Amino acid sequence: MIVIATVLILNGVAIGSDPYNYAELWNSWSVVTKNAYLDGLTDGIIYGSTESHIKYTGTNKADIKSKDFQKFQKALQETVLYFENDSLIKVIDELYKDSSNSFISWRDVAVLARDKLKGKSIEQSLIKARQMAIQLHEINEKQKTK
Repeated sequence: MIVIATVLILNGVAIGSDPYNYAELWNSWSVVTKNAYLDGLTDGIIYGSTESHIKYTGTNKADIKSKDFQKFQKALQETVLYFENDSLIKVIDELYKDSSNSFISWRDVAVLARDKLKGKSIEQSLIKARQMAIQLHEINEKQKTK
């Protein structure tokens, strides 16, 4: 997280009236920074999901053989980016070459990359992610005028 904040500051990210261009910053990052982002995203997903599961179900880490925890593990596998970062980075780089994907968040494009590596068709998901990026921008712009 510190790496990302530092990169944002060093690149002089400004709040403007255009949607945030995630591709532009992603493409400026070194492979080391891209790896750090993906590692942090994966760690965050695993930690946040595990802690939430434990908190809301009362299951603790010692109960890993319980059916409830096994169901959780299966669900977690659907959300984790369990491919090598190098493979994910190649697909993310490819997706961000299309300017219509520039405003899709890094998190969302990483999930799209994972799904593509799984062999899933991502065309409909890409359309939804583009629409969501526009909707989020519109919401943010409305909030600025309040």
